[in-house]
Amino acid sequence: MPQKVARVHELLAPLIDEEMNDLHVWVANADAGDAVVQLHSRLTDRGLLGGDPEPLTVDRMAEAYLRSASADEVLPIMLHCCTRDLAWDHIRGPWTEDHARPVLSELVELLGPGARWLTNVTIYGNGAFGYESIAGHDLNNFVVLGAADDIVVGILRVAEIP
Repeated sequence: MPQKVARVHELLAPLIDEEMNDLHVWVANADAGDAVVQLHSRLTDRGLLGGDPEPLTVDRMAEAYLRSASADEVLPIMLHCCTRDLAWDHIRGPWTEDHARPVLSELVELLGPGARWLTNVTIYGNGAFGYESIAGHDLNNFVVLGAADDIVVGILRVAEIP
């Protein structure tokens, strides 16, 4: 198990260490139930948490904005988060698709078939993305949370709506 956590950290280290205002990636050694708590805390710490007229609670975030998804569903969402600008849909990085695809595929494999995946993004039949904004009404935001074997991975990409 410690080897799995170390490998997940190694895979995502360039994103975790990256000083980007619009991409937030984290890996924690935590219970799967803590995934939404960690997301809520990170949004709050960065001043990104939306609220319509009241602050958004952890429970409401989980119920109203996040849905369960399969690994096959979240892989293209994570790929988009790590390679494209959300507001203008142009290549943004920090990774290219050629670099990100095998890294994120390995992440999915490491977390395994029993992983629990949550996201606020829906992929429509034509390949377009739709989402429920967690981080306030004036921000595009895609979230993917993965949890398995006491490992929680979070990827959050935000962009101001043009």
